[in-house]
Amino acid sequence: MGLFSRRKPEPPAEPDYGVYLAEVQDSVEAIIVDLALHDVAPIKKLPYCFALHVPYEVETESGLPTDEQLERLTGIEGVVLEVADETLPHRHAATVTTEGNRNILLYVPSQSSLASFTDRLIVRLGARAPGIGFTEYEDAGWLTYFEDVYPNAQQLAGIRAR
Repeated sequence: MGLFSRRKPEPPAEPDYGVYLAEVQDSVEAIIVDLALHDVAPIKKLPYCFALHVPYEVETESGLPTDEQLERLTGIEGVVLEVADETLPHRHAATVTTEGNRNILLYVPSQSSLASFTDRLIVRLGARAPGIGFTEYEDAGWLTYFEDVYPNAQQLAGIRAR
């Protein structure tokens, strides 16, 4: 490292979640995003994005879950994050709820690190989450975080005003 090089700060230990609604094409998204990651991402040790997709039990006209479904989805998300904490280094970047799915985004070290996580997750969830799926892909620049889930200036101002 050169004399005038600046190191990125370490990621904060505690997340700073912000919640906002966004319209994307013809649908509404409810987005919960860890705002604390903005100044430290991308995190070199976590270059893969893992997105777990949990479908609603019943689709709604609004694209957002009913209160009853939200309770179920939030419980499943709690299990997902608990298993992640037990099995692999990660950062929970965001949760996006829209169009019949709750999508939980984690950044992880590698695709190979996901095997024990997904195995344990399937056992822990059992029949509570039929139809779950996931995608995993390299995202070393954290483009999913910056371009898809981090709020724009107007949305961020709305979050901060609460």
